[in-house]
Amino acid sequence: MNVSNVDLINELKNAGKLWYFINPYETIFEFPHEVPDYHQQYFTPFTEVHFLWAQHQVHHSSEEFNLAVGLRQSILQHWCNFMLYLPLALFIPPSHFIAHNQFNLIYQLWIHTTVIDDLGPLELIFNTPKHHRVHHGCNLYCLDKNYGGVLIVWDKLFGTFEKEKDEIIYGLVVSPQSFNPLYLQIFYTIELIKKSIKISSLTNKLAVVWKGPSWFPGAPRLGLDEYKVNVTSRIKYDKHIPIWQNLYIIIHFFLVLYNHFRIYDETQFYQICSPSNYRKEYWGFNK
Repeated sequence: MNVSNVDLINELKNAGKLWYFINPYETIFEFPHEVPDYHQQYFTPFTEVHFLWAQHQVHHSSEEFNLAVGLRQSILQHWCNFMLYLPLALFIPPSHFIAHNQFNLIYQLWIHTTVIDDLGPLELIFNTPKHHRVHHGCNLYCLDKNYGGVLIVWDKLFGTFEKEKDEIIYGLVVSPQSFNPLYLQIFYTIELIKKSIKISSLTNKLAVVWKGPSWFPGAPRLGLDEYKVNVTSRIKYDKHIPIWQNLYIIIHFFLVLYNHFRIYDETQFYQICSPSNYRKEYWGFNK
């Protein structure tokens, strides 16, 4: 192992000790697994607050429901997470939060599938594909339901649980007719701004931003069910492209993949990212 590798590993260890293991909250939870699975329920604002939903909708905009949807994430949502995560620092040790958050994230990948059906007694406690399919549905009975991450018991306690009933239609209530990844990231935010501009009073303009996506003046925070669109069927958007564009995408993918492996060559990567080398290169000192 060369010097730069050792320097990097030592500095990462020191950073870990400072930020994650030395904290004043060590008596709250003795083990990370004791932290309750309240994290995902805490994230309900991302579907019930309009400007947050405008970012999280990227994850829900697919008209399919498979493992790839679990990786379909918003770029801008990461800039909003701190509003919900930061207050948790007052009560939960960073080390416990990080472990819990990462295991929660890993667990949620496999529940994005239509292949797995009923899992028997596990359905009573855990969030399963059957429960999470409801969360991703745009049928009226699916809206604002089954927020759970690992455990489904929170939804049962807070009244947001719904069983899988009618055939589920996936995607947004008003489906964007596009596969453009950049457009899908920002189109809902643009529509939110347009809706706010059309509203007359300043109070209502602000309410459009922080109340639910279905809200309108005079309605409850999440809107009224009788005014919501009940999606019962849908012709999926299926845009075909020429063969030459398919070939271009394939070639481009392998070129990017090749360069990705070159950049992440272990020796080159640590030499570039080593804090010691960074200090020498940009600040002119060794310590």
